[in-house]
Amino acid sequence: MATFKDLKSGDEVWIKKPSNIYGKVIGPRPGDAGLPPEEQLWTVEVLPYTQYLHPEHFELVHPPKDPNEPHEYTSKEWAEEFSIFNAAASRYLADNNDKAAMIEANEALRKLGFVKNK
Repeated sequence: MATFKDLKSGDEVWIKKPSNIYGKVIGPRPGDAGLPPEEQLWTVEVLPYTQYLHPEHFELVHPPKDPNEPHEYTSKEWAEEFSIFNAAASRYLADNNDKAAMIEANEALRKLGFVKNK
């Protein structure tokens, strides 16, 4: 559930009430400027309509992460990928003809952010 402290213009939100739809936050409704923040309605653009809703009726939507984007340094995913790289690199060092290990190590390096796709 969103609160007025979480919102900024341009945020994409999932509107739970009155129906489950997506919208884009425009900002607080100008006529509510004199009200305390927790009582203000927010202008939300639901194409082709604009509605006025309380923040507790929607939640922020985080844009999907690009699957080709490297993991955040030292995150849980990064540490797991580093383990995968170490295992693949060890296999490749033991047998330089192991192309699967070389490909796996290269893919892990890309996910770790050390190698860029062309």
